[in-house]
Amino acid sequence: MREHNYRIVGKYPEGQNVWLNARDPEGNEEAQRSKGIGSRLLGEGEAHARKLGATRARVDTFEWQAPAFYLKHGYRELLRWSDYYQGHASSLMVKDL
Repeated sequence: MREHNYRIVGKYPEGQNVWLNARDPEGNEEAQRSKGIGSRLLGEGEAHARKLGATRARVDTFEWQAPAFYLKHGYRELLRWSDYYQGHASSLMVKDL
């Protein structure tokens, strides 16, 4: 399938996931919220992606997680699935790097 795609749009690098987490020594995330860590992690992840040649970033987030956070950092909502899981919406957000 990849070779078929290459014939149409040319060769492109395979996508890579970058997982970003901030936890205290006990493994808790909640105590680390609202300290600017997420913004720093996101910035580092985007910088890493740029070094690898990425031109776009993509995130999936539930409505109760962080859509406003990503909007604040220049992402835009490309797609929203209402009632995606147990009545909660999920958003696909993208940003040009």
